[in-house]
Amino acid sequence: MFKEFGLDCAQGKVATREEILSGVALLNYPYVLKEEDGGSSLNTFLINEDSIKFNEATCHFETVALAEEYIPG
Repeated sequence: MFKEFGLDCAQGKVATREEILSGVALLNYPYVLKEEDGGSSLNTFLINEDSIKFNEATCHFETVALAEEYIPG
């Protein structure tokens, strides 16, 4: 919706739980991984080269999550 009005938006993609658990970078580092329908900073993670990889016990995303480029500020 914002792009339709010419506003810059973070590039991103929907990532499945399987993609997250694979440990493969979803976007260029750094990027943000957050709940698909979340409205706060809960379960929001800044991912970089040194980030600990998610596993079955630490992955809070049940089906999908949003991976978006990190924009400082």
